[in-house]
Amino acid sequence: MKGGLFPLIAAACMSSALAQHAAQGSLNGGPQFDFNYLPALSKPAESLQQGRVLKLQARLVWDGSTNAQVTTEQHAVVAFTHRGATNSLQNNAGEVLWTHGAGAIVGERGLALELWYRTDMAGNGYDDDLANAIVWSQYNNHCAEDVLGTIPPGVMCLSATPSGSSYITQDPNFTLRTGVAYWLRVSITPAASGWATLYADLIEEMNPALPVQSAAVNFQTATFFPMAGQQFSASVARASVTSYQPTVQYVAFDYGF
Repeated sequence: MKGGLFPLIAAACMSSALAQHAAQGSLNGGPQFDFNYLPALSKPAESLQQGRVLKLQARLVWDGSTNAQVTTEQHAVVAFTHRGATNSLQNNAGEVLWTHGAGAIVGERGLALELWYRTDMAGNGYDDDLANAIVWSQYNNHCAEDVLGTIPPGVMCLSATPSGSSYITQDPNFTLRTGVAYWLRVSITPAASGWATLYADLIEEMNPALPVQSAAVNFQTATFFPMAGQQFSASVARASVTSYQPTVQYVAFDYGF
């Protein structure tokens, strides 16, 4: 959505979401990655093949007094995911962390896109393979970085212009603050055969709503959602931090955009 109608539409959706939210909870700050799966918002395995768009958004608030800047490196996640290993980190519900998926993050550096995967090196499943993820942000010249450091500099770079399906816009003055609501929206749209497009928006809840950044990237579906027959699990998470940080409260739903 672009133009003057955006703040009005976004504000209306936010009001509706608060009245009819589909899932809510909290994500703890601390040395362990905290995550929750949202079964009511998950989508059937055949969704993309049938041409359906996967949608998920969450209203995220870092606990604390309003406008206190969060400077410790950290982020919250909204994503659709697959679980391919039995030996991953577990959450408080005893569920294992995803190995694959596509989504977006918001942290002290603003919006980023992220694709999670493992490479089955021995062909015997993912339990013995290292977890990796590809990330695009407004930094690093909009080029791809990965957790394991295998991607060379200047590769798979996105445009700063919001057009097409390969971009990430900039907001170099963005600051993450406690007590402020951030809306992180993710949609995955079927593209050419075997491909999909990940779109994301970051909105700051003000009066009117303030669009902060948007982004998009194409990806091969089988690489990041390889478990045939497994549903697309709606997922929210909070990255681990070196010391205690404020709890993140979330309200998540799959409509309104």
